[in-house]
Amino acid sequence: MIKIFGMEQCPHCRRCKGEFDGRAIAYEFVDISRLENLKTFVKLRDTQPTFEGIRGTESIGIPALVFEDGSVRRDWQAYLNEVSGDADDTDVPEESEGAACALDGSGC
Repeated sequence: MIKIFGMEQCPHCRRCKGEFDGRAIAYEFVDISRLENLKTFVKLRDTQPTFEGIRGTESIGIPALVFEDGSVRRDWQAYLNEVSGDADDTDVPEESEGAACALDGSGC
């Protein structure tokens, strides 16, 4: 089963969960606001190449998908497009309210 690392307060994570729910794709949501989950996520973020572009920045890197084979993706919209055969995600409205996951308040 896919694990989605994120936070309930994160608008991008809520949007991701909503899209997975809407497409009836099973997942486990791992809320990193819980300390034990945060430790797991930080280790993942510090070791996975997927996060290279955001290490040392104010971005957190959520939502992040972790697959059963251990692979990690941050591009959840592209993943959903691949599994559903959609050409793009232009029909998915951007949610900006509360985009404060990064330290500078710009989003995740």
